[in-house]
Amino acid sequence: MTVTSADLDLRIRTFKSSSSFTPGDAWSFSIVFDKDLQLPGKYDSDKYIKQLNIDLVGKSVLVVCPGNAGLCVSALKNGASTVVALEPRNIYHQSLISVSEFASEVIGATFNHHMKDGDLAESFDIVIWSEGLEDVPHPKNIIKKVLGSMKTGSTLYFEVNHGYHGVLPESINSWRPTKEAFKESLDGLASLKFMRELSGRGQTRTIYTIKNNSGRKIEIPAKTIESVKEVTKEIVKKNKNLNSVTSTKKDEILNNASDTVQKLADKVKKIIPVQEEGEFDSVYEGLPLTPKSKDKKKIRAKKRKVSKETKPKS
Repeated sequence: MTVTSADLDLRIRTFKSSSSFTPGDAWSFSIVFDKDLQLPGKYDSDKYIKQLNIDLVGKSVLVVCPGNAGLCVSALKNGASTVVALEPRNIYHQSLISVSEFASEVIGATFNHHMKDGDLAESFDIVIWSEGLEDVPHPKNIIKKVLGSMKTGSTLYFEVNHGYHGVLPESINSWRPTKEAFKESLDGLASLKFMRELSGRGQTRTIYTIKNNSGRKIEIPAKTIESVKEVTKEIVKKNKNLNSVTSTKKDEILNNASDTVQKLADKVKKIIPVQEEGEFDSVYEGLPLTPKSKDKKKIRAKKRKVSKETKPKS
């Protein structure tokens, strides 16, 4: 059965007046399927993407807290190859399903609204997070997952509603950080570069353009770090030959809290064997002294002189 424009128009108008759609949301974007089929919103999603100067052609895009999915539809229209909506706020779930269906029928492409945050993989070129940070319970968990889903060299466009809160704790119901606290919190979770700041949609809001340099930081458990340091210290203590190593190098060995420390220590043990108690303190001590060439000449001359003195006269 072919779906006509009139059928779509009726369904969209019905959806617009239903409880699933929330046009009164303060940060919602309009959804323009085509010039005749639209869903209202306070902000123009196409202008928002243009303002941020985002090139979406052929890119995989994650939209976090998309609300009614205005940015998801706009990303598809602007050439994104894949669009995923990650919405932790339950009140928008039904709306996302309906808008996804409309997009499929009107523009022939749609976004993935089934993705759960636990399923995110490192696969996105662009991440847009325009709202909802202050509405998400336990924001640290979702921020870590979002940063971990970004490819190396990918970009995050993050609009933040600033307030007086400090560095992100493990749990907070409504996080409105200062600018300094926001930057410090994200720097602690990944290797990021803050590229620029723009005024957001409100006096207290800022849009950050953030480049991801190397993905999620690897967190080494404190116990592992201490264990590796102790093993290395023990090797240094037992092997006095390492005293010949420069202090800078020794500090580097002691402070390198990773598996490479153990590998390096094992290599050192093979090259310079650990001496047991009672043996020489140095590999050079206890070896027979070899006379220098001058001493050898003196010894030979002394022997000839003695030989002449003791030789009987003819």
